[in-house]
Amino acid sequence: MNLATGILGLIIFVIFVFIVRKMIIDKKNHKCSCGCSTCGISGACSSNKKTEKKKKEL
Repeated sequence: MNLATGILGLIIFVIFVFIVRKMIIDKKNHKCSCGCSTCGISGACSSNKKTEKKKKEL
């Protein structure tokens, strides 16, 4: 393995780690990454359920 391959692999690994980290943080904060209003499974989205619950209370 030469130096360029190692550096490229490290960069790809770091990008992967940041993507996974962002997904975990979004899941903990109950954010939907697909845009629930247009999603085919929007009924299963927790943030969408909270919005519907608030609308019913009004």
